[in-house]
Amino acid sequence: MESKIIDRAAPRPEVDTPYPTDIPHMSVHAFTLAFTGKDASLEQPFLEWYKRSSIPPIRLVLISGTILIGLFGILDAYLLSTHKYVLWLIRFAILCPGALLVLLASHLRGAWRYIHWLMMGMVVVTGSGFIVMTALTPPPTSFLYYAGLILVFMYGYSLARQRFILASVAGWIVVLLYQLTTPLFTRIPVDVLVSNTFFLVAANIIGMMSSYVSEKNGRRDFYLTHHLARERDRVRNTNAELEARVRERTADLQHINENLAQEIADRKRSEEERLNLERRLLQSQKMESLGVMAGGIAHDFNNILVAVMGNAEVGLRKGGEENPLAKYFDRILASAERARLLVQQMLTFSRRQVTERQASPMQQIAQEAIGIVQSLIPTHIRIETEFHPAPLPIYVDHAQIHQVIVNLCLNAAQAMEPDGGVIRVKEDVGTVKHGETDLASGKYVVLRVEDSGHGIPPEILPRIFEPFFTTKTPGKGTGLGLAVVHGIVTSHGGMIRVDSKPEVGTTVSVFLPLAEDDQVSEPAISDEAQPALSTPKRILLVDDQQEALQVTHDLLIDHGYEVRMHSDPHEALREFRAAPYEFDAVITDLTMPGMSGLEIAKHVTGISPDCPVVLITGYQLHDDREMLEQSGVREILQKPFRSAHLAETVKRALR
Repeated sequence: MESKIIDRAAPRPEVDTPYPTDIPHMSVHAFTLAFTGKDASLEQPFLEWYKRSSIPPIRLVLISGTILIGLFGILDAYLLSTHKYVLWLIRFAILCPGALLVLLASHLRGAWRYIHWLMMGMVVVTGSGFIVMTALTPPPTSFLYYAGLILVFMYGYSLARQRFILASVAGWIVVLLYQLTTPLFTRIPVDVLVSNTFFLVAANIIGMMSSYVSEKNGRRDFYLTHHLARERDRVRNTNAELEARVRERTADLQHINENLAQEIADRKRSEEERLNLERRLLQSQKMESLGVMAGGIAHDFNNILVAVMGNAEVGLRKGGEENPLAKYFDRILASAERARLLVQQMLTFSRRQVTERQASPMQQIAQEAIGIVQSLIPTHIRIETEFHPAPLPIYVDHAQIHQVIVNLCLNAAQAMEPDGGVIRVKEDVGTVKHGETDLASGKYVVLRVEDSGHGIPPEILPRIFEPFFTTKTPGKGTGLGLAVVHGIVTSHGGMIRVDSKPEVGTTVSVFLPLAEDDQVSEPAISDEAQPALSTPKRILLVDDQQEALQVTHDLLIDHGYEVRMHSDPHEALREFRAAPYEFDAVITDLTMPGMSGLEIAKHVTGISPDCPVVLITGYQLHDDREMLEQSGVREILQKPFRSAHLAETVKRALR
């Protein structure tokens, strides 16, 4: 036989959720209360738990029972002074020592496992003692001593947390002993015997019910605790799945994904965590949308920079060495170069830029970044630098490391508001030995950013690189800055170490591998005019942006090429079909209305397989190199470009 305990939780609306909406049934035997069926495996763990949890009340019962048995010895002296020594012998030589022995056993290693059996025996012994005292006392006083059996039932059933089956057996043994011995050894009237028996049986049944309910409630508590523990594990696993989904949604932010798991104690807390994850997902989608928008803005801005930089270079070339406007053109090119770096940072955020790693001195990158930071921070915050005497090259993406330094300096400045202070940027070189850190052994350039701000509390320090974690007020930060910094540094084979003391300041140390000799870049392509071609090559140039089209045309003409330009890709393709032998190469923009640069490349290759195609783009191409070559693309030129890079790229395509 089995009884079912069901959690009567309030009904919830049906939703597509992995969390259970109710607690499964508890299967127990209706009489013995033992776990059965699917829950049979819980029986042994429950007995262990129930014995341990019963120890404190049993000890209290034994102590208080010993005291009461001893105090009732006063009644022996008052009511039956002639029999008091016999009664005291039972009380103080048998019952009290027996209770104390059981109490001692509850403290012994291993003996507590038999505590319920010992209590069963103690109930029988105590009940028998009261029956013997009833038999030894003359009536009518003996009629009163049976009341001690009621106390035995109260203690044995209700107060001692005794197991139902054992308490019931002990209770009925006491009742039967009373029925068998009282008529034989006492002169109790029948009506008094019947009355006492009625009360004893009633008290025994009530005690059984109390013990039954107590053990059943204990089993229910144990079952619910066990079930909630399993549900907590399920919630933890479900939470891990949700984190995986968030990581998939933010795959483009691959270096900022950290473990978002939190300890879930109950269902209410799991619901709060689910809502928190939804809010984080919305924030991630918002940042992704901002990245797409930033990439689009950067692409359009690249087209503008192509015209600015190209026209400035054309102006320099046309004016000659004595050009009085040369310094102004140089300033335009310098500003455009800064704008190009800014666009690269926007593309870094949107993950649309082509990663270009080259060996650059850390000092040069840091100085450029500090120049931008100084225009963004208040005047009461100063930046002091201390660079290594010798140049320390690092093989990195210039724009990404630029972004790392800017983020760290801005964080340091915010940490010192509103009082202000000094940010110290120091460069040094260090050697990492095998096993000291997670880094590979070798030499590293170490850049330290120190501030004298309020510091980072120790309990927050382990979480500062988690995505979306921030202690700043709304509008002051998204929680992505340090996560992006950590991702960039890690992707370059480095690491970040943070040392901070509250109210003293914070030092962030960035370790980046020192560039190897074979990684040091060759001298950059000279911006001086390339020598004119001995035999002019004919170029078909296609770009829907008129400004970019014209300046690219002028630059190619300046390098000795013959150029036919079109802003309409369809017209350009018609001209190529009409006379493909007249063109030595095709240069086309990637993104154009009506027809993309890749489609033009496929058509050109189909018409003239030997005609190379140069693709100009402001985006990162996700197509693999083999597919681009099959489309006829020989070279890719990233916007914005300098005149020398354009000439060198076209020359490589024509080889």
